[in-house]
Amino acid sequence: MVLFFLFLLTKDFLEVNKVKEVFIDGIEEEVWQIADSIIIEKQFYPYYDSLASYKTIVKVLQDKNNLYFLIKTDFQKDKPNISLTEDLDCYYIYLDPVLSKLNAYQFYVDAVNKRGTALLLDDGRRTEIWEGIFDSKTRIYKDINNNYILICELKIPFKNFRYRKDINEWGFQVKVYYEKKKESCYFILPNQEEDLRVSKFGILKNVLPHSEGIGMEIYPVGILKNEFYAGRDEKKLGRLLPWGGFDVAYKKEDKQLNLTFLPDFAEIEADPFTMTLRKYEIYYSERRHFFIEGKDYFEPAAMGIGFYSPIKVFYSRRIGRKMRDYSGEVPILSGLKFTGKIKGYEIGFLNSFTDKKFGPFDTSFYTTWNVFRIKRYLFTNSEIGFLTTYKYDIEKKESFLNFDTDGALRFGKNQFLWQFVGNKNKKENFGYTFQSGGIYYLTKNISSFYSIKYVNEYFDINSMGYAPFSPGDKDIKLGISYSNYPKRGIISSYSITPIFWQSKEKGEISWSKIGGIELGFQLRKPIIFYNSSFYYGEGIEDNIRYSYIGINPNISFSIGQASFWLGSWIGKSYNYLREFIAWQLHSWSGFYTPIFKRIYLNFHFTSWTEFDTLNKHLSTTISPNIYFGYKFTPYMGITFYSNFPLSYQNRFTLFQIRTAFYYYWEIKPRSKIYFVINELFNKNNNQWQESERILAIKVKYFFWF
Repeated sequence: MVLFFLFLLTKDFLEVNKVKEVFIDGIEEEVWQIADSIIIEKQFYPYYDSLASYKTIVKVLQDKNNLYFLIKTDFQKDKPNISLTEDLDCYYIYLDPVLSKLNAYQFYVDAVNKRGTALLLDDGRRTEIWEGIFDSKTRIYKDINNNYILICELKIPFKNFRYRKDINEWGFQVKVYYEKKKESCYFILPNQEEDLRVSKFGILKNVLPHSEGIGMEIYPVGILKNEFYAGRDEKKLGRLLPWGGFDVAYKKEDKQLNLTFLPDFAEIEADPFTMTLRKYEIYYSERRHFFIEGKDYFEPAAMGIGFYSPIKVFYSRRIGRKMRDYSGEVPILSGLKFTGKIKGYEIGFLNSFTDKKFGPFDTSFYTTWNVFRIKRYLFTNSEIGFLTTYKYDIEKKESFLNFDTDGALRFGKNQFLWQFVGNKNKKENFGYTFQSGGIYYLTKNISSFYSIKYVNEYFDINSMGYAPFSPGDKDIKLGISYSNYPKRGIISSYSITPIFWQSKEKGEISWSKIGGIELGFQLRKPIIFYNSSFYYGEGIEDNIRYSYIGINPNISFSIGQASFWLGSWIGKSYNYLREFIAWQLHSWSGFYTPIFKRIYLNFHFTSWTEFDTLNKHLSTTISPNIYFGYKFTPYMGITFYSNFPLSYQNRFTLFQIRTAFYYYWEIKPRSKIYFVINELFNKNNNQWQESERILAIKVKYFFWF
């Protein structure tokens, strides 16, 4: 018996047995007796490779159409929390159906049966949004020893996956989180320094999908919307817009075709007020389903570490952009996208067609947008790829062509990446940039890293891309880092990183030369994350030399179920809003706290403070964001939202208010009903005026064949 128990703890696979069907009810029925099983008993955090406080058993079965998992934890005398607004005990299932050892699907279920899905990319270094379909049921009961038992059953249809019929082994991993003990445990314990890696997954053996269905998804959307934009509508009642559109997807093994017609991409939650004292455009993340689906196919090779960031040659927020005069979004008439694997190559193609729109101060014409991506993986998880974007304004007869070639060489924990990006249109010379970055571990605890960038003076990809630098920029970063992960004691990890940074912009008389040091640590109990950096050196702006100083402390921690975070950047640098060198302060903070089991409060606070050249305070701009919500069930709730930025120059002035009420009900996975009221008020000449209003009822229903 002891030998069998040790075998369950040490084996790195789980074998799938076949049954006719499993009824998902949160009960371990007789059918589960034939299932293979594993035991999860080792901690990843807080005490690496130590025994977990509880024991969890995982079993697996399949029928022709679905994979089934049963996860059971013996919590002994500790009753699992079932609050809808607090952190809960939860389970994660990870599956790599093509045995790529790079990317995986994630399925999440917590103790109150709240579900979620995501994609793991770049060997687990990045997580992206993905809307998968699965069913689950959780149940808490007491066994004969009066111990609390939590059972979770999952039913995951094979139709979710891009899989290969020529293999019957999938990559497989399980993560368990015990909320009361703040413990994270894994089936296959990841390397402590690397965290979760798809290439180190265990194996799910003998997986034999018999049915993938027709492979068709139809996703109609019906909307009744009232819109008002002060820059467009003369009457404050606005326009009543009944709207209908739909998405269609066809999946076959590891290939997928997506179509969208007349989509409504008005955002339920508008981007909050923000500003920047830097010269670069603010980057906004993508929230729209059509562009999120298969997003990983269009991404350049990434490192997952902050000192190297790939250039976004395709920035999907350019398509269907918001008009600069606040008169709404540019309508998208249609979109087509293909993503899949052909003879070992990943292929992605996207085409979108946008309508013309005329606002008081902005204009958009009929435009076609095209993106093509091809990528090949080498040596398990290294890669090389090519991407091109082509935008054509039909009425102006203007074309914009950008392209990218990039790659990554990865071995062990080491990575070396490169990217070459070019742009060309009829009116401009050829623009290009080259950048590279890498990290190499000299010892287990010591790593060296670099990043370099060269941009020629004609570089410009803003037609369809995003680049946080300017033509003519040159940049070099070098550093070395020492990190350690003590297995015992109050500190779970700490690091110290000296960095040297040298940069030069077009027209500047010399290079800026800046040195710095970054420090970070994490405590086990209480859980505290802290990191800070200090930079000092000679800065150059045009023909001006100055002493650059930058200090950036950040801390986050939890007290009970409440979470807090705060940080700031204070330094002496160039203020591009005012066009002079002076001190600046950028601060952020926030907290999340459950008030009752169904009510929560979430608060975010951001501020920007400017000083003049004599260190006298000029202005402070503050942007508070408040979310107050009530959850009826894990899949139904309401949220009240308010964003009210203020400016301070001798006295506080409230200049803008955005308020929203949001109701959602997920009828079934990917089928939802929304009701939203979203209004923006601006203060002009000491009078409040409504600038924007969206009032909408939106129904999305998912059909799967």
